[in-house]
Amino acid sequence: MPGQAYRSMLKGSAWTLLMRWAMRAIGVLSTMILARLLTPEDFGLVAMAWLAISLITNFAELGTGLLLIRSATQDRAQADTAWTVKILQGVAIALLAYAIAEPAAWYFREPRVVAIMQLLSLVALIQGFENIGVVHFQRELRFAADSRFLLSQRLAAFLLTLLAAWLLGDYRALVYASIAAAGANVAISYLAHPYRPRFSLAHARAYGRFSLAVIPMNIGRWFADKVDVVVAGRVGAPHDLGVYNLASEITAMLTKEVVVASGRGLYPNLVRLRDQPQALAIAFTSMVGTLATLCFGIALGLVLVARELVQVCLGPQWLAAIPIFQWLAVYGLIAALNHLLSSQILVALGREHLAAALMWLRGGLLLVAVSAGAWLAGMAGVPIGATIAAALAWPPILAALCLATSVTWPAILGVLWRPAVAGLAMLLLVPWLGLERLGDPLPVLLAKGAACAAIYLASIALAWYLAGQPPGLERTLRDALPRPWLRQRAPLPGVD
Repeated sequence: MPGQAYRSMLKGSAWTLLMRWAMRAIGVLSTMILARLLTPEDFGLVAMAWLAISLITNFAELGTGLLLIRSATQDRAQADTAWTVKILQGVAIALLAYAIAEPAAWYFREPRVVAIMQLLSLVALIQGFENIGVVHFQRELRFAADSRFLLSQRLAAFLLTLLAAWLLGDYRALVYASIAAAGANVAISYLAHPYRPRFSLAHARAYGRFSLAVIPMNIGRWFADKVDVVVAGRVGAPHDLGVYNLASEITAMLTKEVVVASGRGLYPNLVRLRDQPQALAIAFTSMVGTLATLCFGIALGLVLVARELVQVCLGPQWLAAIPIFQWLAVYGLIAALNHLLSSQILVALGREHLAAALMWLRGGLLLVAVSAGAWLAGMAGVPIGATIAAALAWPPILAALCLATSVTWPAILGVLWRPAVAGLAMLLLVPWLGLERLGDPLPVLLAKGAACAAIYLASIALAWYLAGQPPGLERTLRDALPRPWLRQRAPLPGVD
């Protein structure tokens, strides 16, 4: 049963990871184009507005989709109530975003934020009408359909953003494209699923009780994810925040997004195992090893190729982002592991209050550390402080997970040491090769990327072999590979 559960989680997570990486490939391409059409100041201005709106969103996010997936039984009234609650939630977010535009502009010391926030408030209002039927893709483990739906939304946003940037050429492109993309996303949701919701509040009380537990967790997650960007926005000008925010978004899409994306496949499977603690612990631990293997390789590889990546993909106006990229890649790795160990599994088991407490712990440590870093070293100290805060949060998060579930810390450490050792080997060996002698940034980037992949994969395979070939991603991939040399030999005559 644990092996079957792990394969189900792996299949669901694989679909969502492939979908997310396809979306992120589109996002990286979009970023590369936009970085050359727009300036860091344009990105910084819109980032200021989105930071304030995202805080309101987390205060008002009621977790309707999570409860709909977790419910053992379900009727039409329950789904209709979830849709109605989402509309009310969108209205509330839009009104609050419009109302706090002036205070946000005062905090960031940038008057243009007022008009930007007032326009972007329409995004929340429009998104509230998204078809609730698409949540059933996750509930029914229809990950291929879920992936197609999300990828369609991303493609629409990509095309609209590029069109707006080409026509307008400044920060207004990001604002109007966001509004247009919200409308496109709602339309796509009704094309993707045949369910047609109706207004209903029949189950409003159940959603109200659930939201009392989910909202503190969402707010804590926002602080844990965004406090460093908020401090950076106060310390620096729009140009500085644009550099920092873009570096944060790119490093997050390569590490934390692996974990967040896998949650769409992980969470419904964890819900199905919540009454089987041992099976849940085994399957979850295996998934931790799988996702850690991806996160360590991507994050530490990004540290090694950061300079060439910025030069090739973003251009000379973004060179100040190189050291920020490197620190945020390490921060993103640790933050991704913290999120994995403190979020999906606890919510699936009904421990939302503990998940919220751990989020607040992460956010509190992050606020103290990045504030101290900014005070000591200005903008350069913010990513260093964020990395220190994430490292300090990891031990208590692991301890809380082990106390609240059947997961054990030796089992977690047992699946983390292999990618950690492989990542260290990559950090030590790739610089030793001296690939910078190739000259131009593009050949260096390609050579470094190939060297990182080869060294990391070889180190992972060796560590797995020395560990006794335990179950996990390595064995799953080995068993999936065609091995024609292992053909069954015919038995000798007279021998059974």
